[in-house]
Amino acid sequence: MIQKIITSLGMLVKQGSSPELADIAQTGEKGLAKVLDVEPLGMAEYGKVQLQLTLAVTKPNGETFKVTV
Repeated sequence: MIQKIITSLGMLVKQGSSPELADIAQTGEKGLAKVLDVEPLGMAEYGKVQLQLTLAVTKPNGETFKVTV
């Protein structure tokens, strides 16, 4: 399940959801993310629920930013 979330976040980065996430993806930095909020958006195919996540991401240099994906 974690791998699916990471894959989904990678797809969102490609779609331009956050310049900060795009920067992390391009440089290959490892960041830590803390889930601040989870909001169900409705049902998707095959009974899966679409979620909106609000994350606090901390970069290796200590910089922290919020992103909603």
